[in-house]
Amino acid sequence: MSGLISPTLEQAGFAKSKIAIAIKWVARLDGLSQYWRFSEILEVPAGAKIRFKMAGITEVPYISEVLFGHDEGDTVRTRLYLDATQGRPAYMKQKGDITGTVDGIDMDESYPLDGLTHQVELSVANTFYIKDIGAHNNGQTYFLQGCVYDFEILIDEVITYKMPLANKPQGATQLATVGNVNATMANYSSDVWESGNANS
Repeated sequence: MSGLISPTLEQAGFAKSKIAIAIKWVARLDGLSQYWRFSEILEVPAGAKIRFKMAGITEVPYISEVLFGHDEGDTVRTRLYLDATQGRPAYMKQKGDITGTVDGIDMDESYPLDGLTHQVELSVANTFYIKDIGAHNNGQTYFLQGCVYDFEILIDEVITYKMPLANKPQGATQLATVGNVNATMANYSSDVWESGNANS
């Protein structure tokens, strides 16, 4: 996460306005075979925060992977996923030493399946590894149907890595706007893109 790429706002998938800077496009994963794979495993250190937005999620049939990270043999060390297997409304569950909130509410409560945009913030107590967004273990199972975007890592409240996942012209491979680890969508189709305002 030592590199720095600084394209213009338009190149990064943002739209300018007099009021605010807003995400113009988001990519909706199909829940069947699409997910994001980072070009290198992200190692998020203890004390850091992870922030991102999720949108367009209206159902979790069983388990939907959000962030998948480090595994050793058959043992998964770090992951974050939506769980609907416990006879209760879907909620966020983790493997690894993190705590988190959805829109400021403890992520263990429930995740709103209203299709709207929700802010997720995680606090890392021990190194957390991330290599995929939206699928489990190299795209083998637990595909997420919906959008994950505006992904950031903060250390001492400073953004040290930023991946908007919002640049339609870049297509399948998205470039980080802070840092040098990029992300590529498996089984990409240009049909994944939709207006960033649709789920707000």
